[in-house]
Amino acid sequence: APPSEQPPLERPTLAWAHGVRANDARACVALTARGEPIFATAALVVVVDAPSGVVAEEAADAVAARRQRYYREHTDQVLCIATHADGAIVASGQLGAEPPIHVWDATNMKALAVLRGAHSAGVAAVAFGGEGGSLLASVDLAQSPLLALWDWRRGRLLATARVGRQRVLGLGFDGPSGALVTYGKRQLRFWSCEGRLRSRRGLFGEASAHTTLCVGFLHSGHVMLCGTASGALLEWADGRCQRAIQINKQQPIFGIHTGPEGVVVAGKGGRLFWWPPTAAAPLRAADARVFHLGSLVAAAADGSGRALAFLRGEPPCVRALAVRSGRLVFATRGGELWEA
Repeated sequence: APPSEQPPLERPTLAWAHGVRANDARACVALTARGEPIFATAALVVVVDAPSGVVAEEAADAVAARRQRYYREHTDQVLCIATHADGAIVASGQLGAEPPIHVWDATNMKALAVLRGAHSAGVAAVAFGGEGGSLLASVDLAQSPLLALWDWRRGRLLATARVGRQRVLGLGFDGPSGALVTYGKRQLRFWSCEGRLRSRRGLFGEASAHTTLCVGFLHSGHVMLCGTASGALLEWADGRCQRAIQINKQQPIFGIHTGPEGVVVAGKGGRLFWWPPTAAAPLRAADARVFHLGSLVAAAADGSGRALAFLRGEPPCVRALAVRSGRLVFATRGGELWEA
């Protein structure tokens, strides 16, 4: 065809999104109630499903056996995601001078609410909580980070508070108890909201202050577990660190799950630790079942027998994980998404 200044008639469509934003984001993967992986990449949030009756692991071509759908309403890079307890509603936050938070339905990919007017620089973390998951907590990347509490169904900002001067690495929000926690470098705060947000510092006690990278709640919020940059699992109760369990050989723990499936922990070094629901309390390192992800991932191959992983002699660094209804997904620092 001769050269032309007219735009082409064909309109390209997105066929497949590759790569999870995991190198600098921790809350980057989740699972729906139907076991569908959710991940953030660029300005998209991707939901991956499998066609009815097809098991992706048994398919000759895993990509051909799967289908993606996309939430496309963000205008900048997505930094964090969180799922509601019902497993269908998702919240996602993005970069930007005045970044919005989107709450949407993963079943039909339709927006339910867009929350604006509180944050600056970017939304670092979001989490559902409160009775029936009616509340949403969020924290931003401002020089003095702002914590916000929303009634997301009504689109109302209920309260805000400055967390301090250091960057907040994440937050935890327990639905049944309403316990709300922010954490980061050598800091952890417990929050309450009675008209306004108030905080008290977590007491590390005899243990030196740790850099916390992830949290999970046990026993209806009365016990909290924290993964740290030094490879320790901290057990908290009543605002005080009760004990520290060294499990990951001084390497960071980036992901933790607590729920009916038990406690699942992973991070740098390629080891995944699992305490089944039947594990006796308190948790002990000796009671954990340890899975070496390097050997499992290295053995993964497609239908033609080609290796799916390029480890370069190092085990995968797990930056985020999610567990629901017996399914596990985790994202590596290299941006790979794995399912088990």
